[in-house]
Amino acid sequence: MDILDLHRYTGRQMPALPFHPMYQGKQIPIWESMKLMPSKPKRVFLFFGLNDIGITGVDGFLENYKKMVAHLQETVPDIKIYILSVTPMRADCEKEILNNVNITKANEALKEYCLNNNIGYIDVATMLLDEDGALDVKYSDGTNVHLTKDAYALWREVLVEYGTEVLLSEQKETQ
Repeated sequence: MDILDLHRYTGRQMPALPFHPMYQGKQIPIWESMKLMPSKPKRVFLFFGLNDIGITGVDGFLENYKKMVAHLQETVPDIKIYILSVTPMRADCEKEILNNVNITKANEALKEYCLNNNIGYIDVATMLLDEDGALDVKYSDGTNVHLTKDAYALWREVLVEYGTEVLLSEQKETQ
């Protein structure tokens, strides 16, 4: 079994197995679970966390998104995909690879990829930034990256606004 070297982040070795959700009591890739659903989903919202940047760097992070999108499009060809930006981290908790400069690079690369591939891009990061481009401490739960209820309330506002715009746009297209 391949092992990812995560010592600098976790202090332990971890298997290089993808972390997939549970569906009907079984862990399977998200694209496989969608084939099992009685009605095919019309939309999927993707959010890879910060650890992906820390493990694979910005380039590997983007490649993993591309692989996920390819699997989803192959499995559910008509699905509309939306990708949420990566949220920032507190400046005092940045690491060699996992830091706000790389998070910004990842978000810029994601936004460009989405724009060029008819994928929705939802920016949930900008509203959480302080004046120096780090996670504003008022949105930090006291750890390096985890968010407060207030931060998630802002996410909700952005998602509702974005969803409303998408639905209105879809209504206009069908008229």
